[in-house]
Amino acid sequence: MDLNLLKQAAIFQDLDDGELARVAEVCREQKFAVGQHVFKEGEPGNRLFLILDGEVRISRTIPGSGEEALAVLKPGACFGEMAIFDRSERSTDAIATTSSCCSTSTATSPSRCSGRWCGCCRRGCA
Repeated sequence: MDLNLLKQAAIFQDLDDGELARVAEVCREQKFAVGQHVFKEGEPGNRLFLILDGEVRISRTIPGSGEEALAVLKPGACFGEMAIFDRSERSTDAIATTSSCCSTSTATSPSRCSGRWCGCCRRGCA
């Protein structure tokens, strides 16, 4: 994984190269086809995502109105972290708008990463 891409994400920007390398160790790549859900509103929030390639639309369904697009995220964008931090369900849908590749880490990664949540959250959450 490209450590410079990790460093572009706001959640990781204050980490040094050693910490970034530990983040990269616990992250895995996952590919999504056009129109495929990365996650759906209401699902457990148990992982965060960093877009490596492609675009992902963040949206929610408004009863009686349909889908409301909130953002279209591009490479370097991190998403899904809020549900991890507050251990809640997903509040939006995330849908690949192009063929996309994301790096992802689960909420169980801290034990594999020096006690840090995906290598970074001791600073972010403590």
